[in-house]
Amino acid sequence: EADAPPPPLPAPAPGFEEQLGTRWVVWIGGLALALGGFFMVRYSIEAGLLGPGVRVFLGGLFAAALLGAGEWSRRKESISNIQALPIANIPAILTAAGTAVAFATIYAAYALYGFLVPATAFVLLGIVAMCTLAAALLHGP
Repeated sequence: EADAPPPPLPAPAPGFEEQLGTRWVVWIGGLALALGGFFMVRYSIEAGLLGPGVRVFLGGLFAAALLGAGEWSRRKESISNIQALPIANIPAILTAAGTAVAFATIYAAYALYGFLVPATAFVLLGIVAMCTLAAALLHGP
């Protein structure tokens, strides 16, 4: 069969620049979200904007929103496989930022405000750590 088209060439593997370029932006964004949660509490303390209970509540709400966004984007194929960023694991970054903010919120509730007794804080931090481990297993390396 002389008229048969040649087989398609395999897609080239992403190079170092492409891997680094697509991943570092997403990792920096996740770090910015996590630091935003930390500094949101710090700024509200320094400015005296909100009471301690509201600060802890908003920190927990922000952590839950990040975790929810990470899980939602993991379940949506169209979002987690963005063509321009095929190797930038956005759901994992959102989940990692959410768990970091959750950990910091629980620690702040214990260490800064005394809302939690040491045993309760220890158990809650352990639960967050175990949930983080489960999320890491779910999202992959």
